[in-house]
Amino acid sequence: GLSLFNITADDGAFVALSVDGEIIGTGTATGSQISIPILPQVPPTVVDVVVTKTNYNRYHAQVDVIPPSGPYIIQNAVTINDASGNNNGQVDYGESILLTLEVKNVGIEDGENVEVTVATDDTYITMTTSLANYGTVVAGGTKEVVDGFAFDVAGDIPDMHTVIFNVEATDGTETWLSTFSLKGHAPNLGFLEVIVDDVAGGNGNGRLDPGETANLNISIDNSGSADAYEVLGDLICDDLYLTINTASQSYGEITAGGDGVQSYNISTSILTPPGYSLDFTFDIEATGGITAQGMFSLVVGQMPILIIDLDGTQNSGPHMYAAIQDLEVGVDYVTSWPDNVEIYSSVFVCLGIYSQNHVLSSSEGTELANFLDAGGNLYIEGGDTWYYDPATPVHSMFNINTTGDGDGDMDVLSGQAGTFTEGMTFNYAGDNNYMDRLAAIAPAFNIFQNNFPVYYAGVAYETETYHTIGCSFEFGGLAEGSGISTKQQLMEEYLDFFGLRKVTEAPGTPVGSDMVCPNSGDIPYTTNSVAGADIYYWSIEPENAGVVTGADTAVTIAWSVEFNGMAYVRVCGMNTSGIGPVSDSLAVTVLEAPTATIAGNETICAGEEAGLTVTLTGVAPWLLVINAESYSASASPWTFNVSPGVSTAYTVTSVEDAVGCTNTGAGSAQVDILPLPEQAAAPSGPETVDTDETPTTVYATAGAANADTYGWEITPADAYTDISVDGMECTVTWAYPYTGPANISVKGMNDCGEGSFSSELNVTLENSFGIDELARALGLAVYPNPNKGSFTLELATTQVDKVNVRIVNAVGHLVYEKQDMQVNSHFSTNIDISGEAEGIYLMVVESDL
Repeated sequence: GLSLFNITADDGAFVALSVDGEIIGTGTATGSQISIPILPQVPPTVVDVVVTKTNYNRYHAQVDVIPPSGPYIIQNAVTINDASGNNNGQVDYGESILLTLEVKNVGIEDGENVEVTVATDDTYITMTTSLANYGTVVAGGTKEVVDGFAFDVAGDIPDMHTVIFNVEATDGTETWLSTFSLKGHAPNLGFLEVIVDDVAGGNGNGRLDPGETANLNISIDNSGSADAYEVLGDLICDDLYLTINTASQSYGEITAGGDGVQSYNISTSILTPPGYSLDFTFDIEATGGITAQGMFSLVVGQMPILIIDLDGTQNSGPHMYAAIQDLEVGVDYVTSWPDNVEIYSSVFVCLGIYSQNHVLSSSEGTELANFLDAGGNLYIEGGDTWYYDPATPVHSMFNINTTGDGDGDMDVLSGQAGTFTEGMTFNYAGDNNYMDRLAAIAPAFNIFQNNFPVYYAGVAYETETYHTIGCSFEFGGLAEGSGISTKQQLMEEYLDFFGLRKVTEAPGTPVGSDMVCPNSGDIPYTTNSVAGADIYYWSIEPENAGVVTGADTAVTIAWSVEFNGMAYVRVCGMNTSGIGPVSDSLAVTVLEAPTATIAGNETICAGEEAGLTVTLTGVAPWLLVINAESYSASASPWTFNVSPGVSTAYTVTSVEDAVGCTNTGAGSAQVDILPLPEQAAAPSGPETVDTDETPTTVYATAGAANADTYGWEITPADAYTDISVDGMECTVTWAYPYTGPANISVKGMNDCGEGSFSSELNVTLENSFGIDELARALGLAVYPNPNKGSFTLELATTQVDKVNVRIVNAVGHLVYEKQDMQVNSHFSTNIDISGEAEGIYLMVVESDL
């Protein structure tokens, strides 16, 4: 960019050069060309040229900044694609953005092989695609690469945060720089308000009171420009006087500019001191790491009395304070206007007598009117406040009609019949100037009358919402009289009218079960009512022995299953003035809950009995319910027998001991029925055996379900001499010289009996009865073998010409003989000795070999 701007204008004209409203150079024209120094500018900046001169029209023109030669590529427009997010076309927290960048060639030549890089130093942005190829960008033209760039937005980006992006375009020779910016959008969550809803679980006065269960309706607002998702609120208060029953709630989605509300259930301790402040922390979180926190305080109940002494002489305040303290009612005393009137149930305001009086301001009167509307009780005394001073919003709430400004003529004040001041008489010795004259507007009623001149000086008024007492005299100016005519007695009547009488009587000793089982549910206990008590506080010593439900003269106690021994129950009356005397204790013996633990897993055969054992604690004897059957046990451990038809698990459903305490049992016992083995799998092994060559053979079975051992059977019995069993295998030693069929079967066995035999394996036993290799070489064959005494003898050989054949029985007697039988390479003859007895015979074949 050039650093001089040349211009010609009329002599004396003032020339101003600016860009986007900012001056970059000025000069005074001479009528000839002048050069004005300027800040160098780059394309596509537009320079505003303004020329002014007195009595001449203003001249305004715009000058484009263009390169002197070649291309000049800069950013021209951007488009956001957040389809992977909420698709609202803006840069939202936690989103992955696709960016379409349009560039413009403001130069005078085409740009070729153009590459564009987008970058940023912003810590809330991470570029994931920074480079795109634009190819040729013609002079004066624009070009874009759709979704050519990409970046991720941090979840904690501040709302409306400005992100500066740097654009660098190059054709490999020249580089052109430009920038653009985007706004980041995020939620801005915060605690909005809390509203106390005590309609369902309390007295419905819209504030927390001791011993009350209420809902806190907590609102969260989103002042940000993006929606918040899966918003959660967590209520925290680590105070011994509070139990949070609902700690966390989901608010779901809170749109930008919107808010949401959820209810949190809490319970205050009945022992919470009136006027006690609970401090809450409210944590907020949402998807994307969004967090916020709010804090608020709620006052539980109200402190009984506040004295606001604005009287310049303080004639009444200290006397009131002393009288209230003597009545053992809580009271605070201040001499300036407080900022926490709402935490008290009753307020006494001393305004004084002219000329040391305080004039109640409109704002003070408004605050007191709000206090009454919220259910408070209010006493105001003042010589001028009723007639002479300007009325405030609270004055009309006393139902007092003022009849005159009065004078210094107050002498004797008399209580009025039918009211709480009946029978009282006081000489008045206080400040006595311009004493306002009062009269009650029904249903308000007069409580004090001046003796002479006659006029009323005190009015009381009761509504469904509040109580008021208004006086023109000073409480401290009342002279002490006799009998009931004392300031102490008058203050007691005032407090009684306001409902602030202290509980002075202890309730009777609690009545209820004095021997209990720890898991016997809610057991009722009662006491008598006492004067002045609004609620009753029940206590158990030790505290872990049980839990009291209720705050009246009748409650229930659930005794803890984890406690046994002596416990003591007491009760006292309570009201907003405090706790009254505690009753005598009811001693309660909390018995130990019986236990029954069953054990003794058994495996039996069908029809047999199993013995199971139950170990018991508590007072004998016990009644047990085991698998829906009732039993009686007289000692521990106790054993009983069962004979189930199928495998069964036994548990103790309930146990009751001799004093009636019950419990559920523990443990379990399993009785399994062992079934007989099923049929065994058929044996496997050799089906033809030459017992001459293989005198022993191994057979196996795949087994039988439920079998522990196996028994083998072979028929006929003379086919074998021994069976050796090893698991599911057996080794058979065959009997020599037995030949013929043998049948093998197997059965499974266990402690309960035997299963059925398997199917048989048929085995053929053979033996070669001494034919050696030479006999085989002669082709000697005997068949059938064994036989019934008639068989065929064959010889097939060229090695011999003739043979001799002899057959002898088992004892060596010759039963057959034939000599010189010609072979001629093949010889076959039938031999019949069927007339001989059955048995084993030896055939001898002799040759000349």
